[in-house]
Amino acid sequence: STQSRSSAASDVYKRQSLYILFTDQLYSASTFSHTLNMSVSSKNRSAEKKTHNSLSSLLGASTLMFGCRLLGAALAFLTQLLLARWMGAYQLGIYVYAFSWMIILSTVIGIGYESASFRVIGQAISDKRFDLIDGFILRGRQILIGIGILAVIILGGVIYSFDGVVDIDYKNTLLIAIFTIPVYLIAVFHESVSHAFSWFALMILPNTVIRPLILLGFVAVIWFSTNSLDAETVMAYQLLAMIIVVAGHFLFFKTHLKRTLGNSKPTFQTRSWIRIGVPQLIPVLFIGFLAEINVVMVGFFLPADQVAIFSIAFRIAMLISFMIYAVDSIFRPKAALSFAEQDMPALQKLTAHSTQLMFWPGLICIIVFIIFGKFILGVFGEEFVAGYEVFALLALSQLVTISIGPVASLLNVTGHQDYSLMVFGSALVILLILNAIFIPLFGMIGAAMAVILVTIFWNLWMLTLVKKHLKIHPTVLSFAREYK
Repeated sequence: STQSRSSAASDVYKRQSLYILFTDQLYSASTFSHTLNMSVSSKNRSAEKKTHNSLSSLLGASTLMFGCRLLGAALAFLTQLLLARWMGAYQLGIYVYAFSWMIILSTVIGIGYESASFRVIGQAISDKRFDLIDGFILRGRQILIGIGILAVIILGGVIYSFDGVVDIDYKNTLLIAIFTIPVYLIAVFHESVSHAFSWFALMILPNTVIRPLILLGFVAVIWFSTNSLDAETVMAYQLLAMIIVVAGHFLFFKTHLKRTLGNSKPTFQTRSWIRIGVPQLIPVLFIGFLAEINVVMVGFFLPADQVAIFSIAFRIAMLISFMIYAVDSIFRPKAALSFAEQDMPALQKLTAHSTQLMFWPGLICIIVFIIFGKFILGVFGEEFVAGYEVFALLALSQLVTISIGPVASLLNVTGHQDYSLMVFGSALVILLILNAIFIPLFGMIGAAMAVILVTIFWNLWMLTLVKKHLKIHPTVLSFAREYK
């Protein structure tokens, strides 16, 4: 009935309404329901103010998200490890280069539509406009499948028809990667909508856990059957794994959607939805796909084996970021709540605790990485040990982020998200320029230098903005500092 659909949808909205109100970015909210439930009434809000800044609360709430991300990171690590040992650096380099291109192209041509899910779905639930949710999802599939197929025709046609556009060794693998774009777009869109409804199993399991397991099963069978594996084969099975996951995800997704919303005639506000998503493209591209951008840039100037070595070094070094995201996922809604109540001393304290929670475990990880870096890289194969200097530099770049604190989140949840767009847009341009200069001169080390310089640039700029507009001191040295 309409009443039951309204009740179910309203429950979803309660768990995410503050999140939608205070941030335009698509970030994790897996522990947000606890925060919001404690702030539904004014009576409970006073109790929340006493507890939501505690370090133990931050630690406990971050554990759930960290565990999910850690499982995904472990599978990604295992996949990279086995592919490196079974394929060798050269074939792995071709594969990661093609896969990185697929992700970047999909993100750009997707026009940020999936990033609008939180705002569109949250507002529609609030207004009991289930027709708008149906319209948003239907139009999203139409747009993303349409532009995905168009990309396949144009990009695939160019690569296939014109010799010399890409290196002959990359050609077939890139063609398969191009054919993956429509499937990937739908996978990400359904994942984002699931996230907006707080269907966390549907959000995180398909692409983070199930798809890597299916891919590993396929390539393991090929390896043990033939004792050989190349980039073209792995990309083909990646496409097949993605199709299987998207099909299965769709069935569960459709069931959940019908149970929550029932049946309604779709209503469309396409231009409005696109306007919401497009401004989020640059931050999502820079934050979410920094590794892919750098892999593609390295692939422009260096041979495939160097691409593989850089990719492995980068992805292992960035494992530290999972700890950052885990803390950040619980910091954001709590920070939004403090700012909504204009409790700036509480926001200062919460920020200081969050920075400490990021810094000390992160510092330990960085030290371990630097000491045992050659051993860690050697697990992938002897040829990957050549990336130790790159690995050490990239690990040190994370020291900048954990020392400065959650400056990007502070700007986003306090209504200063336009600054994030400006900063990350500038950082992306500078990264591309520095890579174009440094990689031909210094090789992989040049790419790592570019990452460090850009990381320092955007963190210091955002630190200045946070101090100027919020009077908050977020760095690791500000633990005992009171808000004034």
